[in-house]
Amino acid sequence: MADLQNLRHFAETQADVHPHPGTMPVNNFVALTRSTDSILEEGLEATWTRHRKVARVVREGVRAMGLSVMAEERAACVNMTVILSEDRFKPVAFSDFMKAEYGMHVGLGLGDYVNRSIRVGHMAHNANLEAVTPFLVGLEQYLRRKGFDVARGACLAGLD
Repeated sequence: MADLQNLRHFAETQADVHPHPGTMPVNNFVALTRSTDSILEEGLEATWTRHRKVARVVREGVRAMGLSVMAEERAACVNMTVILSEDRFKPVAFSDFMKAEYGMHVGLGLGDYVNRSIRVGHMAHNANLEAVTPFLVGLEQYLRRKGFDVARGACLAGLD
């Protein structure tokens, strides 16, 4: 991402020689413009409401399957859920399963959690039930295939 203070410094001190500290991240500015336009079109409150609802659906579904999420709800980000594997599944194997069976990419945890968690993004256009429901169904299916007693449909516990 662009450090705008860095860009300002170079613009003020070296604009006559080289106006940018490197190749401008044009794609970042285009993405920022498009995402801002999308938020303004939907409305800020409606955007946040949609993101909160989808986060709730994901987390309630995960908990209903007997798994835990990393962050306490009061501190959790509405755009991502980190699910702890707690020795119930191997994150890499689950990620491979989701890619093969559902065409979905599931991120692995970071740092010390790389082999202990998965990261599920539910943001922007993926913050909708059509995007997260197949993920939840896939997680339930995977856990059941691995022999865990998960009630059929538990993954959809968060749906109203």
